[in-house]
Amino acid sequence: MISFLFWNLNRQPLELAVSRLAQLHDIDVVILAECKIEPVKLLLSLNQDGEAQYHYVPPLKCEKIELFVRFPSEFIKPVIETERLTVRNLDLPGLISILLVAVHFQSKLHWSDDSQAVECTNLSSLIKEEEQRIGHCRTILVGDLNMNPL
Repeated sequence: MISFLFWNLNRQPLELAVSRLAQLHDIDVVILAECKIEPVKLLLSLNQDGEAQYHYVPPLKCEKIELFVRFPSEFIKPVIETERLTVRNLDLPGLISILLVAVHFQSKLHWSDDSQAVECTNLSSLIKEEEQRIGHCRTILVGDLNMNPL
């Protein structure tokens, strides 16, 4: 089974905490929002034990999500990317493929409730369209939707 870690780092230098969590829980896919840590620095921290070999998956357009995986990045191919969203087809040998959707929506400070509702509807439509295109609905959605009612 593949294990995932999603964390909004809030621009904090938490590479040691991320790597400890990844090692402690045997994480395969690390997904970070608001990550200001240089990928090389994070890779060094993730790979410090010498056992798990994480790889950085560079974004195409997505500026808000960083991906690190414990398998060659060729198995997590981009499908769709925007500034705040990445959709990846995760197709590891010997396992069923899944669609990974990682998102970091605008803060409630910058969006109205109506804007958030529209964006969630758009996200739902995008996921449904992609599931129809690839022929399955094995989708994992992770992220910071910023839907906290406070």
